[in-house]
Amino acid sequence: MEIQQLFIFLFLHLSIVLSVRSPPCNSENEYGWPINNPTRCCNKCKPGEYRVKRCSTRTTEDTQCKRCEGGMYTETFNVEPSCEYCHNCNMTNMAYRTQCDINRNSKCQCKTGYRCTGSPCLDCEPMPATPRPTDTTAVTKSKTTRREVDRKVTTLGKITTTEQVTTPTAPTDIIWIVVSGGVLTMTIVLIVITTSKSFLRWIRSNGQSHCLLSLYPPNCLLCVIYLFYLS
Repeated sequence: MEIQQLFIFLFLHLSIVLSVRSPPCNSENEYGWPINNPTRCCNKCKPGEYRVKRCSTRTTEDTQCKRCEGGMYTETFNVEPSCEYCHNCNMTNMAYRTQCDINRNSKCQCKTGYRCTGSPCLDCEPMPATPRPTDTTAVTKSKTTRREVDRKVTTLGKITTTEQVTTPTAPTDIIWIVVSGGVLTMTIVLIVITTSKSFLRWIRSNGQSHCLLSLYPPNCLLCVIYLFYLS
C-alpha cells in the first residue's frame, strides 16, 4: 500500500514540473520570464526604445517600454534599462558621416589628411607622408636634352676650329696668284721686247750702264733684258 502511494506522489510531482517548464520563445524579440524558471514569453522593447518595467507572472501585463530621448539610441530589440549615448563627432579633425537617430548610432569620419585610429572611428591621426614617385620620363628627357646641348656645343667647336685653320690660308693663295701673274707678265714683256729690233739696239748701247744702276727698279728690268739678250 505504501509503495502504491509513493508511485502516485512521484507521478503528481513530475506532472507539476512538466507543466511549468519553459515555453519556446523567439529569442530575437522575446524573452522568458522569470529568468530562472520562465513560465511565459514576454516581448522585448523595439529599436529606439528601452525597458521601463518587465512583464508580470501574475497577470497578462507585458513589458513596458519608453522611447529614447535626444542624443541616445538602441539599435536592436532589447530589455535594457536605458538607451546608449550617441558618439560625438564634434572633435578636432573629425566630422559627422551620418547623424545619430534613436535607433542607430552616429558615424564619424576624419577630415582630409587624417585617418581613423580604430573602428568605430572615435579619434583621428595625421596620415603618413607618402614618398613621391620618381618621374622617369622627366629624367630621360633631361638626359636627352643634355646630350643634344653637348652635341651642339661639339659641332660648334668643330666649325670654329675649321674656320680658324682655313682663314690664314686665304692671303697665301692671293700672294701665289699675284706672283704667278707677275711672272707671266714679265715673260710676255720679255717676248715682246726681244722681238723688237729697235729696242734691242737701244739695249745693246745702253744696257751696261743701266745694269750698273740696277738698284733702281726700271733699270733692274733693263738689266735682266740685257743679260737675256747676251745669252
